[in-house]
Amino acid sequence: MKTLFKRCTVSVLAILAALLLALGFVCMRPVAFADTESTFKMEEGASVKYGAATDENGIRFTATLSKSEYETLTSGAKSVESGTFIMPAAYQKAYGAISEEACFGTNNTYYYKDADGVNVGKNDERNDQHEILNAVGTPRFLAEDNLYEINGSIVTILDANLNVPLIARSYIKVTSENDAATYYFAAMDADITKNVRSVVSVSQNALLKGVTGAEHDTVKGYFDKFIELNPDATAKYTETFSVVDLAGVKENAALTAEKTASVTKYNETVTATVPAGYKKVVAYEGTGSAILKLDGSTVLNTVIEKDNTERIIFDAENAGEFNATLIDNGIIATDKAATWSWDGTKSAYFKGDLAKGFGWKYETAKALPYATDAFSLTVKSDVDFTMNIAVSGMSSVSTVRTDGLATVEIKAGVNKIYFVLSQPMKTVEQFYAYATAATEGEFAIDYFSYENAISVNGSYGNLALDAKATSYDITALDSTVFGSENLTENVTVSYIELNDVADEDGTYTEVAKAADKYTIAVNAATSYIIKVKVTAANLEYEKRVYLIGDHGLLRESFEEGENSAVFTEQYDARSGKYCNAVSGDWSLDGYKSMSISSATGNYWWCGPKFDTALAATGSCNYVSFWLFTSSTAVHDNFKGAFQIYFNTDNGKFNATLPIKTGIHKYTIKSTNTFTQIKDIQMTVLTEDVSYIDLISAGSKIFDAPFERDESIVADFESHESGYYYGYDNDGFSTASTAASDAVASVSEDWANDGKYSLKVKCNGNGWMYLTSTTGLAKTYNTVSFVIKTEIAIDNWECSIFVNNSWKSFSVEHLDAGVNNVEYTFGETFTSYNGISSRAIETYGTYYIDSVALTVK
Repeated sequence: MKTLFKRCTVSVLAILAALLLALGFVCMRPVAFADTESTFKMEEGASVKYGAATDENGIRFTATLSKSEYETLTSGAKSVESGTFIMPAAYQKAYGAISEEACFGTNNTYYYKDADGVNVGKNDERNDQHEILNAVGTPRFLAEDNLYEINGSIVTILDANLNVPLIARSYIKVTSENDAATYYFAAMDADITKNVRSVVSVSQNALLKGVTGAEHDTVKGYFDKFIELNPDATAKYTETFSVVDLAGVKENAALTAEKTASVTKYNETVTATVPAGYKKVVAYEGTGSAILKLDGSTVLNTVIEKDNTERIIFDAENAGEFNATLIDNGIIATDKAATWSWDGTKSAYFKGDLAKGFGWKYETAKALPYATDAFSLTVKSDVDFTMNIAVSGMSSVSTVRTDGLATVEIKAGVNKIYFVLSQPMKTVEQFYAYATAATEGEFAIDYFSYENAISVNGSYGNLALDAKATSYDITALDSTVFGSENLTENVTVSYIELNDVADEDGTYTEVAKAADKYTIAVNAATSYIIKVKVTAANLEYEKRVYLIGDHGLLRESFEEGENSAVFTEQYDARSGKYCNAVSGDWSLDGYKSMSISSATGNYWWCGPKFDTALAATGSCNYVSFWLFTSSTAVHDNFKGAFQIYFNTDNGKFNATLPIKTGIHKYTIKSTNTFTQIKDIQMTVLTEDVSYIDLISAGSKIFDAPFERDESIVADFESHESGYYYGYDNDGFSTASTAASDAVASVSEDWANDGKYSLKVKCNGNGWMYLTSTTGLAKTYNTVSFVIKTEIAIDNWECSIFVNNSWKSFSVEHLDAGVNNVEYTFGETFTSYNGISSRAIETYGTYYIDSVALTVK
């Protein structure tokens, strides 16, 4: 490689006019060989001249081909020449690549000077040609490698041009006996940057490879000379980031940036600027810093992940802060292993038969901000194995400590493992894992985290419906579960009504996305479960959110920061122990509820007496609440009856309820209106703990699914409680002159204005009554209603009840079918106590709906 060159001076881009030639260069023309790829290729990179004074700056490019291919190409040739075209790399982008057509064609782009300085291929009538260097020579055979080599060199490069990127391509010219010339060009790499070099870039690469002796001194001289002449030298580099998430470690193109940094030495280092919201992962080698190359080829890649530090519930780096004690079960275990870490310097290290089990337990259970079944581990293993995981704590529906289970596949190496437990957890008391089969190995865990649950409209918890809402829009759906970007294209949304039971396993209705939102048709008085399912990589994640119906005028959820329920725990006189408390073991709509139990297992009264009464914002006539019990014993005591009393500012009201196992909603109607709840008493049947949550009260128990006219006193529509307007409220009830004369009940068989009407089945020769001793205060002189009959009826008799007095009238004729009835009295009344109608067996069955009182 030692070559002496005559010294001369060259200008920057006319490098070509002042070059001295050394040996040849190669370019490629495709040639066909039987099922084989051509070996004629440009070698990656270049070399610089050494062994002489470094002020004779020079660089050499090389191409090679196999001996057999060379002999095939040149067989029968009269003569063989080789050459190498060299030009600034900028020419290729501006004017096109080096090729046979570009250099020797009839419409050539490039021309060159021969050994005598004569322009070859120059057309004086054109101004779109460009001069480049053609270093002509003869291929050299390398016996020890059994191949031919073609070299093309350029020397005496100006110091100012030491960092000018050059590109080269070699060729072979074969002249036949009839003087016909054929050109074969060497193949270039698909990544063209591999064939681009400058004197300084070659020198820097050599220094970074650790060359020694004279070669080191030469390339060091080149680089130092460049820095001396360019004290403010800079180089471009590409900063990329690979993000760890459920899909693995994957480059995020959106985070890629082109940057520039100063160069003062050949091993200048650049470090990453981690984007906001992320943190660097040090577990992967070669991440976070890189040598800055003058040729701009540096790619600084950094492995990062979403910065969810607040979700870490065990970190070997600070194990003491997490009050965690390692569980070893006879294998080596330590929290001070400094040999590996995901993002710090330590990990929890386990060595031995991993089937024996390992993990840690907490002195105090770790409370999570919301129930979630999504978790992750950062690990390093030296073996592949299948691992079972058990996370112990309180689940979203458990009343005692339980285990959320998962099975994961561990691969040798560094990994972040995401997994979904068999049930959502609200607290974590212990993490335990074990190999499913005997496995000798070393296993390290850095940190254990709960993962992002899906948030709906900005909330990770449950949602509330507005009063009189007819639809609910999901406009913000954050499905960045498992550290991924928002997976909006892999999401399905469905829902199910939640009336008196939390039927999570029922049939859900899927909602299509339209106009960037999911719209659910709702009844404001009804609650719902919304299910959001995300499919990402190899996991399917599901989140269920409660959409709670209108809470009316009072709401008590026992949540911190929300609850107004400050109460003295009532005393169980038989056991001498308290029987209720605010508990974090279960909640319908958040994190807390009120637990109720009997320490002795005997029937007794229990409940909270509020230090400050629960205050409503208006007059109420019902209370509803959710009750969770897992005990089957309640069915055996008092036939499953659960008695509950509410003491209000206007007296007490109570109900006996048939309690069912699971999560159910109950609504109790009050005969009097109230604005405060002072205390609650209930029967406790067993030692098992039950829970009450989301107590609400209001006056909308008889709201209709339409805008009810103020004149209506009975339309028999139902609230979530199952009570019917004009039938159950204000003391109204049905009766007949004799038990067998008529049977009156609310029915869905027909309705005039909604879903329900009053169905009267006539069995004798009497009257049907719908009356109340309390009644309503109402001013009117006209009564109207709609009646549907099976037959035509003449002279149908009817009455209204006013202050213990019947006011009778008759309808001359009713057609079979639907009839509108209206009657105006000769006097005005101020109270309404009910209505009655004739019920004769021949009438069959008729229906009454939309009873209204007006002034005409």
